[in-house]
Amino acid sequence: MAVLKPCAICGNLMLARPSLVARKRYCSKRCARRGWSGQRRSPDTEFKKGCRPQTWVPVGSESVATNGGYIKVKVAEPNVWRLRSHLVWEKTHGRPLPEGWIIRRRDGDPRNDAPENLVAMPRSQHLLKTLEDPEILARSRRRVSRAALARWQEYRESQESQYDGYYWEAA
Repeated sequence: MAVLKPCAICGNLMLARPSLVARKRYCSKRCARRGWSGQRRSPDTEFKKGCRPQTWVPVGSESVATNGGYIKVKVAEPNVWRLRSHLVWEKTHGRPLPEGWIIRRRDGDPRNDAPENLVAMPRSQHLLKTLEDPEILARSRRRVSRAALARWQEYRESQESQYDGYYWEAA
């Protein structure tokens, strides 16, 4: 048998099972959210002001980026990182890197950020220089030719299986 009980927020009457009469306080999720707002559910495990997470590192720390092995540097709080090559280029040239430009390394080593090794260029020019490299060009041709060959063989097999039984030899 259910028990009628008023909601702690809106005052509407609600039905509560006898086993939940002591715990049930709200008639709906909307009232529950209003009742929970401002509550600190677990103050003992919350971050306190001035506490830092275990993953915090000071400004100036360096880390190896997961994409390509480039080195990034923390330049500001909270978690503002820039590529070291950009910082070196900007310091050497005394101006920020233009929008849409990238830093290319002459020797191709992503960790060599010596100022004489860095060249700034637009992305389009970088792409053209990359395609001029014979090793990269040969690698892309091999990849394309293998893929094209596989597609062609798959196409031929589908055509042959489609016409099985329709071919006849001329007498």
